[in-house]
Amino acid sequence: MKHSYIFQGSEFSFLSTRRFDLSDCLDKSLTSISLDLSNVNWITPYGLVFLFAAVSQLRQMQPDCRIDINFPPRTEMFSYACRMDLPQSLLQIPDVTVTPDPVRQRRMNRRSSLCEFRSIELATEDDADSIAEELLGKIVRSQITDDEETNDLINTALSELLSNVYVHSQQSRALVAAQTYAPVRKPKTVAITIGDTGIGIPQSLTGVQGDLKDDKTLIRESLIGGVSARGEGGYGLTDINSTLSQSSLWDRRILMIRSNGGWLWSSGSDETEEPLKGDISFQIRGTYAGILLKKF
Repeated sequence: MKHSYIFQGSEFSFLSTRRFDLSDCLDKSLTSISLDLSNVNWITPYGLVFLFAAVSQLRQMQPDCRIDINFPPRTEMFSYACRMDLPQSLLQIPDVTVTPDPVRQRRMNRRSSLCEFRSIELATEDDADSIAEELLGKIVRSQITDDEETNDLINTALSELLSNVYVHSQQSRALVAAQTYAPVRKPKTVAITIGDTGIGIPQSLTGVQGDLKDDKTLIRESLIGGVSARGEGGYGLTDINSTLSQSSLWDRRILMIRSNGGWLWSSGSDETEEPLKGDISFQIRGTYAGILLKKF
């Protein structure tokens, strides 16, 4: 039996993926699942990481199903996804097909600095700093050469998020996608996403912050300094959020976190401003954190 899931959003990003619900794809009588993304006009670095994680989890939950992923053909969205190596990475998941064939797709060649989607192994916690430095050179320094504040901000965020994967997720592989857009007539934008398919923030804090708290509350409390499953540290997300709020060089400074059954959106414009948060009905295991900077 075959099931087709059609994603109705026009953009595959942090906000729209909150509606990405694969519950009907979990029927054990299914032999084939089609994920239809033909309505999507654009996909962000966050969407790239999240889609790969969602398909990986669906494969684990439905090991005997064929999974077909349909991208909109001959579109800027599919060209960009290929440029960021997403379809090629999805084809590495067993018994997954991608339409159109990414091998035949002409890759978009923009004058932008990017880090294609990749899965990075962290052998030790110290790897976070060296990998952050490498990524910083690719996505920021080649485009923003005279802005040390932004370089420090992005380096802190990358290092802390990668370190969190190694220390808290109970697995050592990070999913990464990032890009700096610096066109002449459009807002300068830095978009970074780092995710993992580990236990998630809520589970890592359960028993530390209270077993009765819901996921969105535990994610919010992870931004409070000193909150950590290890009983020490716990300032990584706090430092990122604080640094974002204090930056005066960017007009929009957003921290986005989705973990297990909760999500959080912090504008970073005011340290006293309460972040938006909510529940997610269909859970994708792990933590997916994104940073978005815009200068108009």
